[in-house]
Amino acid sequence: MKRYNEIVFKAEHGIAYQCEQTSEDELVINAVADMSLSKMFRLRRYETPEIPAGYRYAYGEWYDGYVIERIADGSLFTWVPVGYLEANGTSNGITFDEQFGRRNWNIYKDKFSDEDYYEPCVGELLMQSYSIKKYGGFYISTYLISENANTGKPQSLPRQVPWTDVGLEKAKMIAATMETGSEVKSHLVYGAEYDTMLEWFIETKSKSHEEVVLDSSTWGNYWKSSNPMYKPLETGSSDKYCANNIYDVAGNVDEWTQEYKISVPDPEKYANKQDAEQKKRAYGVVRGGSFRVYGHSFPAAYRGECGVEERFNTTGFRIALFMR
Repeated sequence: MKRYNEIVFKAEHGIAYQCEQTSEDELVINAVADMSLSKMFRLRRYETPEIPAGYRYAYGEWYDGYVIERIADGSLFTWVPVGYLEANGTSNGITFDEQFGRRNWNIYKDKFSDEDYYEPCVGELLMQSYSIKKYGGFYISTYLISENANTGKPQSLPRQVPWTDVGLEKAKMIAATMETGSEVKSHLVYGAEYDTMLEWFIETKSKSHEEVVLDSSTWGNYWKSSNPMYKPLETGSSDKYCANNIYDVAGNVDEWTQEYKISVPDPEKYANKQDAEQKKRAYGVVRGGSFRVYGHSFPAAYRGECGVEERFNTTGFRIALFMR
């Protein structure tokens, strides 16, 4: 065997090399997606996504959008590799040491937000966190949810009219009907899932921090955007509105999540604290902005509040899957 004084490895931007000695006389050099050393040596279950029963592989890779297809109706879901991410999320609103959790994208560094936002950490969401630890990630609908014209069921397909004009509780009910089996269930996206998805966009450099947090105009159908339609576009209408094989996160129609805010009136305006307590009101949280707002005022990370029974033609939703 010829021996060389120097061996040079070259790769396009975004590719790194990882060396692994498999035996005393063998050294394996793998080309991998660009990541920090800490990520390289982390347990990497997220690199080989589990495909749940009733689904099959469609296209893409784990680092830029691994997509599976629901055999029953062709609905597409994209893998969010949570195990790849930095531990800068929160599940309790106080500490920021979770890979899966909400993100604090504002000036308040000592707490989640200056507002009273909540997300239940029991039941469905807690089970999802266990599933993510087991499999390394979770699936989220590739497209905004639309309604199947024949069955009335939710679907995640391209070139469809987004399902809007539903309140928060109805969106939760519809989302839960897509998968009801013992091994795979569906649910309306939680704030933790939405923020984890956005963090994935940022860490893979699919979208910059500024594009996600400050101004999403360049990758969403917003009011007076570069190609304004002043109405919701069909799902997946343009690759310009795509990040890691997930479409229309920014603009088009905003999205209900299961995060919420409790509005507490000023007690000084009421005769007593009990009266003030009775005036508390729960608001659902919508994300992403719509075709009727500006991308710099309502970027993808923006949290907006709506009454849980309110319905708008500018508000749709997205579905996530839970794997037991």
